[in-house]
Amino acid sequence: MIQKIKNLLFENTSIKQTIAKNTFWVGLAQAFAVLGKTGFIIYVARFLGATEYGRFNFALAYTGLFAILTDLGLSSILSREFAQNEKAHDNFSQFFTLKLILSGGAFLLCLLGSLFLGVDYYLLRVIWLFSAYTCLYGFIGIFYAYFGGTQHLQYLAISDICISVISAALGIWAVMTHSTSLSLALAYLAAILVSFIWIFYVYSKKNGCPKLVFDFSLWKSTLIISIPLAFVALFSTVYNNIDQFILGMFGQFEQVGWYGAALKIISVSLIPMAVICGAFLPMLNKLYTQDKEKFSRVFNFEMEIMIMLATAIFVGGSILAYPLIGWAFDQTFFPAAQALRILLLTSVVFYFYQPIAGALISANKQKWLLISGLTAALLNTVLDILLVPKFSLYGTAIASVIGMTSSLLVIVLVMQSTKIANLFSRENIAALLLSLFCAAGMALVLLPIRNSLHVIILTFLGMVIYLGLYCALRFTLLKRYFIEIF
Repeated sequence: MIQKIKNLLFENTSIKQTIAKNTFWVGLAQAFAVLGKTGFIIYVARFLGATEYGRFNFALAYTGLFAILTDLGLSSILSREFAQNEKAHDNFSQFFTLKLILSGGAFLLCLLGSLFLGVDYYLLRVIWLFSAYTCLYGFIGIFYAYFGGTQHLQYLAISDICISVISAALGIWAVMTHSTSLSLALAYLAAILVSFIWIFYVYSKKNGCPKLVFDFSLWKSTLIISIPLAFVALFSTVYNNIDQFILGMFGQFEQVGWYGAALKIISVSLIPMAVICGAFLPMLNKLYTQDKEKFSRVFNFEMEIMIMLATAIFVGGSILAYPLIGWAFDQTFFPAAQALRILLLTSVVFYFYQPIAGALISANKQKWLLISGLTAALLNTVLDILLVPKFSLYGTAIASVIGMTSSLLVIVLVMQSTKIANLFSRENIAALLLSLFCAAGMALVLLPIRNSLHVIILTFLGMVIYLGLYCALRFTLLKRYFIEIF
């Protein structure tokens, strides 16, 4: 029995078992990384208040803008190469050295740029600590790429759990004793240091300690391939951080706190997406070069899951926006509820965007993600500047929705024109119609009682109704509209 469990959780024996194993480990990591950290941040936000929490988020948003410089798109490309090409494993030390150089350079630029922000010295020190955290997290991406490509996601899960548990434990102690953003930044930095030591040890034990190897020719050829993804990551970084950064530059730190509260709920809503995409992507990378028919079937199955989840999250979240904010934070954060309703549209877009983007990377069509990311970043930034002065956090939420939707439209057009997979297959259309029908049934039950029961009970009730209807119809009356995946 023990050996069977070990084989199930640590070995790769078949498509079904590997996806199930990947789903378990990614799901476990996400449970700690997002749910645990979100719970911790909610506690911190209540303790610090909207203004100090807004300053904390401003520091994270600024340093997050430099995250792309630690990677330049290498992690996605290397993960694919480690999955498809055994020879790539021999060049790990070369890529290790390159990531070290990139992360060190990003750290110095982040420090230099912070001197021109015009913020007080206290906030400046918080930014410096988060600069170290962000760049070290970017550096260990080389190990994530390796273990992700070889489908040993258990090591990544343990690393993420270390970050979540340690940052939360130290963070709670720091808030209770000091009640400052500076102490929280120290907790984050300590957590990433422990995670780095762990994953470095695991890799060294399995493959030997990586060395400093300078190979400019290999770096050049790899960076040429990764540059489109580097710009995609740049635009994604801008898109993810520019909202809170611009709110902060307009001096609206309380609004940054409200907006950050809404984003925390959104981050929780994206956990299933991260789990599913993380579980499917290594397999899709492998199948694309081996069996295009299986690739298409597995991708369509992934899209069905995304459609089902996105519909439920949008409808349920829109109905329960105010109860969710009131329960997770307190009544002083109620202005975040309307922003949450708007941002739920971005959650829906992400559920469609991520699997399509992954398929394009598997097919070596990542250059199209560059145009997609540029569209989102430009639209979001311009609209933020135009809308924030008048509409504050609601304007920036609308800007996010428009930017992300335009990005999705770009890659949908590319996906259909290249025929990597059929997005408008019979299975996907059936999944969409079925999801809308089940969401309507859930809404009919939740709307009359949304102010009568606790939000946790309402959430659970909505899940039971929605999933019960979906599974009952999917595997009985509508079974003929779907194909067997494995």
